[in-house]
Amino acid sequence: MRLLDAAEKVFARAGYDGASVREIAEAADANVSLINRYFGGKEGLLLGITERFIQTKAYADLPYPIQPSLSDEIYHYLHHRLAEDTSHEPMIRLMVSRVSVDDTYRQNAQKMMASGADENFKQRIDAHKMLGSVPAETDTNTLFAMIAYFSFSISFFAAIVEKRSAEEVDALLAEFAHAMGHAAAP
Repeated sequence: MRLLDAAEKVFARAGYDGASVREIAEAADANVSLINRYFGGKEGLLLGITERFIQTKAYADLPYPIQPSLSDEIYHYLHHRLAEDTSHEPMIRLMVSRVSVDDTYRQNAQKMMASGADENFKQRIDAHKMLGSVPAETDTNTLFAMIAYFSFSISFFAAIVEKRSAEEVDALLAEFAHAMGHAAAP
């Protein structure tokens, strides 16, 4: 845990290429050999951080109660994800950049993401299905995937890359939640 915390701080400050295992070890007050033993080097540390990020995202409790409609549920979820993702902006930038230039990292990250869907939100969608606000024949996994892709797109492109205003981002979230909620309505 200490090595991952130190690596995240060093990566966030120096970037992947600018960070060294020696600097990370010093920040963790650990021996460089521990990084190699437990993580196999710098890429292993980044994969460890990525896995921890995905698992936290997948199983963290949602901080708001179940909403009265699917549109409201999607809207609140998107706001929650946006806040979480933007609070980790340096690491999101680093992970996206590594995915785009490092095929091995991309393949490993994809494997992690395949099992890292937000279980709490999937349960919320299933609850709305049971309540009748989502038709029984709806493939909730596909619905969730569409929402998750939009969520990341807004967090990364609109909020992080383009630095759109909170009002602009909120309008995008509201319109998407409204459209998805009505598209899935019985």
